Amino acid sequence: MDWSGSKVDEGIDWAGKKIDDSIDYAKEKLDDVGEALNGIGDAINPMNWSW
Repeated sequence: MDWSGSKVDEGIDWAGKKIDDSIDYAKEKLDDVGEALNGIGDAINPMNWSW
């Protein structure tokens, strides 16, 4: 493979890794949001209030 071809492959690999990292980051953030929403749901659920 010529030099420019290998540079293109490196760029694609780098971009793919960045996208994977971004997706993982987004999933972690969504999990955090989901946990926060669950906490809010528990807080506003009258069944969880001590009477």
